[in-house]
Amino acid sequence: MVQLPVRHDKQWSILKVNNIKITYFLLVLSLFSLHCAGLIHNKQSQGNIHAIYPMDNEGYATVVGQVTNARTGEPLLCVEVIVKFPPGLAIGSTSGLFGYYSIMKLTPGRYNFEANVIGYSAADITDIDLNENQILVLDIQLAEAKLLGEEVW
Repeated sequence: MVQLPVRHDKQWSILKVNNIKITYFLLVLSLFSLHCAGLIHNKQSQGNIHAIYPMDNEGYATVVGQVTNARTGEPLLCVEVIVKFPPGLAIGSTSGLFGYYSIMKLTPGRYNFEANVIGYSAADITDIDLNENQILVLDIQLAEAKLLGEEVW
């Protein structure tokens, strides 16, 4: 058993939790954090890695911004911001804890972007022209989606 201090109504008490539940919770939390950081991803995720290890970006364009809830303005984490290329090719980034993302090393040209996360309607941003050595701030607002489902038996 692990004893964790818990605060209830300005008083501290001890919460006893089974070690297996704590281990499972920490494992799930770690995997979720890695996914949000873009380290576990099936697409080339650049945002958070380049924030730690800046790379030479001369001759290329960079897109940075924040993804927020359209209704509340709160930042959204783990939103996939994808540069749309021909089928089979995609690069992008995943928004971090405060909703920020960055996509670097884009050759000059015209691009389309898509931002999506579960629980929100996807946003398509089209016909964005990028120039050499440009840093474009592209803030994205996502509207909450109405999730419709059927009862499962």
